[in-house]
Amino acid sequence: MAYQQPPMAPYPQQPVYAPMVMGPKPSSGALMGAGVMNIITAIIGFIYAAIFGFLTGFATFFPLGGIFLLLCTVFFVVGGVFAILAAAYCFKRHSYGICIAGSVLGMIFTGLSIFGFITGLIALILVVVGKDDFLDRPAQAYAPMPVAVMPPYPVYQPAPPQQAGGQWKFCSNCGSQVAMSASACPKCGARV
Repeated sequence: MAYQQPPMAPYPQQPVYAPMVMGPKPSSGALMGAGVMNIITAIIGFIYAAIFGFLTGFATFFPLGGIFLLLCTVFFVVGGVFAILAAAYCFKRHSYGICIAGSVLGMIFTGLSIFGFITGLIALILVVVGKDDFLDRPAQAYAPMPVAVMPPYPVYQPAPPQQAGGQWKFCSNCGSQVAMSASACPKCGARV
């Protein structure tokens, strides 16, 4: 009786990998600093608005001075509102355009005081530096880590069906099926 190759056992099922879940992009902290500086700009604007608003009450004898003080009060309040808006969007890391616009307008409207201008300028610089930290902008240097891939299993190929009436043996060198009457393997040439 000729040696017959035993049937190959089926391979176990490949493990299933969970899809890689990407978290939010890491932040450099520039937007957090910009938000804090925008809040400081808003506080400065509201303090100066309160001072100029208080002084507007004493300007009843000088109508043009009262109008000027009232306009300064409005400028500082508007600057503070824009700075608060920019700070909120900086903390959420959304909408680069609103952060830039709010920082610029906060800097301009509170710029009547040197402190409001400086803190607004620092906030604007930090927004520009942290532009890659925004969640709604694609990052240029942020790339996901590749998932480890298991090499594929070899495909099970059953032995070719035996032809009717033929006896078969297997080559001891390469393992291919050889007719019983053959003296050499047709695939590798080894004697069987």
